[in-house]
Amino acid sequence: MATQYALRATAHSTMKLSPGELAFGRNMLNPFSTQINWDELLKRKQETIDRYNFKENSNRLDFDYKIGDKVLILNKTTFRNKLDPSTLPEGPWEIKQVHANGTVSIQRNDYLERMNIRRLRPFFM
Repeated sequence: MATQYALRATAHSTMKLSPGELAFGRNMLNPFSTQINWDELLKRKQETIDRYNFKENSNRLDFDYKIGDKVLILNKTTFRNKLDPSTLPEGPWEIKQVHANGTVSIQRNDYLERMNIRRLRPFFM
């Protein structure tokens, strides 16, 4: 009972309001009604999302893949030794088609395989 009350009364870091205030329109600690500005709340939430998205993408390499480029596929083994190669030993593979949703089709052996660009690294000779 006390845990539920604590969760409902604690203010969220982004929204600056507690879940109880959002659900019931009242402060859970004091018997006062709360006016909630939903537009301001959504704006503040989107600003937080944009800030964290910018922070995450700041370390990303800015590279545009083109048809004919050579790429290496990252080794996605979960428990990889630090001395193991970070890419698959086969390759490089040639890009045959670039899609608008962040994927590319590569010629891998005898078939075309569609992969997300996060799994690829450009191959420079």
